[in-house]
Amino acid sequence: MNDLVNPSSVVSFTDTAHAQRSHWFRFRQIILTTATFILDDIDGKSMKKPFIIGLAGAVLGVATACFVILTATSSDMTLSGVQVALFSSLGLGGAAISKKETGFAGLMLLSSAVWITLSVPVAGTFNLLYFYTPAILLLGIAAVLCFKEPEKIPFPENDEAE
Repeated sequence: MNDLVNPSSVVSFTDTAHAQRSHWFRFRQIILTTATFILDDIDGKSMKKPFIIGLAGAVLGVATACFVILTATSSDMTLSGVQVALFSSLGLGGAAISKKETGFAGLMLLSSAVWITLSVPVAGTFNLLYFYTPAILLLGIAAVLCFKEPEKIPFPENDEAE
């Protein structure tokens, strides 16, 4: 019976454990690299207030929309939840570009807050407005902060050859 087993085809337990450890090691390295990049951005103050507040409003909007979708008692409430989830993702996009395109990001964040507010009457009840109000306020505040930040206008260099 020992003749039938080829020793080179048998994978030992230590080889399998080593392979699993190396996969976990790679995964751990990716997570640590990503976390270090994010923390460097926070420590370097390159993340602005509109990004953080807009991100919080968008995530809160999506979470609230998921809650409304899962607890909906009518199809109109489900539709309102789906609309809020989509408009919150618009706010998430606005928050993402608020670092470079402050004016356009402000428009995206403001339109997201307005459309979330307008999607409440679709459900036929204004009670949902209580759920959506924190997300609407955070997205609106982020939009105002985007509009208040000065645009970076490149100054032309002085030409002394004139």
